[in-house]
Amino acid sequence: MIKKKKVFKWLMASLIFASVLVGSQVSQTASAQGYDNASPDCLFPSWRPVHKPLRINQLSDQQNVITGSATPYWTVTAVINGNIFSSKVDQRGNVYINLGRSFPAGTAVTVYQLDKNGNITDTIQTTISGIVRPTINPPLVSPLYTNESSVRGSVNAPNVRIVINGQSFYGAVDPYTNLFNVQLGRTFPAGTRVDVYGEKDGQLGPVSTIFVEARNIYVETPKLNRVKSTDTVVTGTSNEPLVEIQIDNATYKIQPDANTRQFRLNLGHTLPVGKKISAHALKDGQQSETTTIYVEQGAVLAPPKLNKLTSTEKVLTGESSAETVFVLFEGDGHYTATPDPVTHKFSIQLDKTYPAGTLVSAYGVGSGVVSGTTTMRVTEGKVSLKAPLMNTVTTEDTMISGTADPNTTIKLNISVDSYETKVDSQGNFKILLDHPYPVDSLISAYSTNGKEKSPVTNAKVIQGSFKLGVNMITDTDRILTGMALPNSKIKVQIGNRVYEGQASALGTFVIQMSQSYKAGQNIEITATDPVSGRTESKVIIVYPGSPSVNTILPGASAVSGQVSPNAFVVVQVGGQNYSGIANAAGYFLIAINPNDVVVGAELTVTQISNNIESFPTRITIGR
Repeated sequence: MIKKKKVFKWLMASLIFASVLVGSQVSQTASAQGYDNASPDCLFPSWRPVHKPLRINQLSDQQNVITGSATPYWTVTAVINGNIFSSKVDQRGNVYINLGRSFPAGTAVTVYQLDKNGNITDTIQTTISGIVRPTINPPLVSPLYTNESSVRGSVNAPNVRIVINGQSFYGAVDPYTNLFNVQLGRTFPAGTRVDVYGEKDGQLGPVSTIFVEARNIYVETPKLNRVKSTDTVVTGTSNEPLVEIQIDNATYKIQPDANTRQFRLNLGHTLPVGKKISAHALKDGQQSETTTIYVEQGAVLAPPKLNKLTSTEKVLTGESSAETVFVLFEGDGHYTATPDPVTHKFSIQLDKTYPAGTLVSAYGVGSGVVSGTTTMRVTEGKVSLKAPLMNTVTTEDTMISGTADPNTTIKLNISVDSYETKVDSQGNFKILLDHPYPVDSLISAYSTNGKEKSPVTNAKVIQGSFKLGVNMITDTDRILTGMALPNSKIKVQIGNRVYEGQASALGTFVIQMSQSYKAGQNIEITATDPVSGRTESKVIIVYPGSPSVNTILPGASAVSGQVSPNAFVVVQVGGQNYSGIANAAGYFLIAINPNDVVVGAELTVTQISNNIESFPTRITIGR
């Protein structure tokens, strides 16, 4: 007994010595942090935590942490079975000791609070409590029928497990109603055994067993719509989930639409008159009675009539009694037309001309009936070349594009240079230039097919986009400067106020303003080329000017100067930030730590006016 007391005294002495050492370090750290965060008005605050009694929350055998409350920044130590656990109390007085594991119920726990000098101020002795696990009752399970694919019921557990034929299904239980509904993904035959368990923390409760019960099901016979010898689809309606359609020895399964209950089977071909089509519905393994129809004679539609088309024409005409006419040109041409319901005539605007000999095919569709196909070939037409059309060419462009007669050659002159290119089958052409050409450069172009020559098209190079540069402006400036196209007209708009001027022969401009404008004000500058009328615009904002700072000597305790009225001023020196608000006249005076204002130190002052930050004013402290 004497030996145990000596061991305990030695243990407590070691604990107190360690706590004193930690408390001393914490005190030094807190003092250092207090100095770092000190304001200029209070560099060395004196602060002592008020003693707060130790409080420990009840610890159970399911927990591995000790929580409670104590004096901020003091130390709390727990002793359990000779093991020592310590933690520092946070700034709000919260205790959190991580034990690393849980201890069994009945284990004794002693908790000490030590002040910053390592002295024990509070002691609490407690015992770890146990948690009694609730009992899981056998689940109450609703009957399960052969047409159902989910198990429903209730149980006083968070989870439920269902076993059917050795396969397990899992589900969650509603925590408020104790009800569950577990989807099985399929139905099961009558007599199948179903075992249901409640489950909590990996433990299964008593089993409840039910058996799948049979239920007679009525399956409604589907309805088939009439099918004609011109149809390639079989349609109908059914209120059941699945329909089987039988044609000769082929069986097709199809699901009706969930909303309209209609179904549609695309055969991809027609059926002869008198062909038998049968159908029945399926639900939950049950089959409806069979319905049968026979294919009927469909209507006959004559092929379309096509009028002659030459290699120079881009309009195809014809006649058809069909609702829609489909025309295909050999290669890549596909067109549709709707004939007039009275005259039966139609006209199609083609994307391009087609060379002589191109095969043209056409067929009509009406009331689900497809006509036969009409074919012909494009014939040679008389050529009459038109003058090319060129898109606008600017001083920025290195390509000229336009349209001309398809499959001809474009010959183009610009300034003293010549170019040529082929026109594609769509009538489009593009010519790549060696470089951009200056304003007013002359352009001439014509097309030729090798035999004939089109009229000449003439044009000039016009001014393209140009750069507009504007220099920064502050809330003290009364002039606006920048760079634009030489001799361009300059317009400056600030709110409703407009100033105007002109760029010099070098492109520079200076606009005098009647007043300065507040920081944050938007200014729109527009430059206009007097020859082409092309414009370039830019919007800038007014910045606050850099602060004007009065002379600062070493050891100064304040910084003063002039900024925008009511601006927010920020002073940086010695790694610290100081701030203040200027008065209505723009004067500011901000207190700083004189210990930071030493020879060679850099002091930075910025202002924020209307949420816009100025460029900084930097000052190096001299002697």
